[in-house]
Amino acid sequence: MLALRNVLRQKRRSAVAISAVGFGVVALILAAGFIEWIYQAMREDTIHSHLGHAQIVRPGYLDSGMADPFAYLLPAAPDELKTIESLPHVRTVAPRLAFSGLISHGEATISFVADGVDPEKEELLSRTLLISKGEGLSSRDPQGIIIGDGLAANLGVKVGDRVVLLANTASGGINAVEAHVRGLFSTVTKAYDVLFPNLADIGDSALRLPLPVARQLLRVTGAHRWLVLLDDTAHTESLVADLRQRLTGTKLEVVAWHQLADFYNKTVALFSNAGEWVTTYRS
Repeated sequence: MLALRNVLRQKRRSAVAISAVGFGVVALILAAGFIEWIYQAMREDTIHSHLGHAQIVRPGYLDSGMADPFAYLLPAAPDELKTIESLPHVRTVAPRLAFSGLISHGEATISFVADGVDPEKEELLSRTLLISKGEGLSSRDPQGIIIGDGLAANLGVKVGDRVVLLANTASGGINAVEAHVRGLFSTVTKAYDVLFPNLADIGDSALRLPLPVARQLLRVTGAHRWLVLLDDTAHTESLVADLRQRLTGTKLEVVAWHQLADFYNKTVALFSNAGEWVTTYRS
């Protein structure tokens, strides 16, 4: 009672103190909301640029796939893909075939890292892949490829130019295909980690091409990864648990997106350590 009477007696001082406390609370709430919005935006951009909500791979592929990519190929199994696509909350399952090689234009030859993809399914999965010039991939144009802005600048190519792709085949030989540049692209992150997130500035070496052409170049069937896209990120953990149960006994591994998002995880950890009131966004 005495404290209340003192507050009422010093109205101006009390009003200033209450205003300061209220301003501080509002500032904290707004800051926390802004940080969580950053997490959510970064999460969705990461998922819809190159990771998907979950990936199905051969055990050991993520650790050793670069050294021996042909040892971790998944089978060409359209029926299994359709079965996974029929699960609740699954929008699409997109196969990807990752490889590296050399791209030539005129007298210039540069190394590249590439993903062979299904153009139609990638329209849903890679919505944050920004086509800066030209057009995206199309199954109606099987020889058309898209090249990262950095690679195009280093190679000196523009939309419509013809290039030659050279890569090692599964049998140990060398094969080449001719293609034309259908478009140039960029991503939401400079480190376009299409395969291994520890590689830096890989966006300067990235390209994408239709999956049939990639298989023709490497003389293989199948893919390295099946990327699963959901209608809501909140269903990721339940979907991953369901897939792991269904694939028990098979030589397949299911990996959730946040196990692959190294940059996202480090950013969340950085902000979380800077303020204990910030919570991680890994739903």
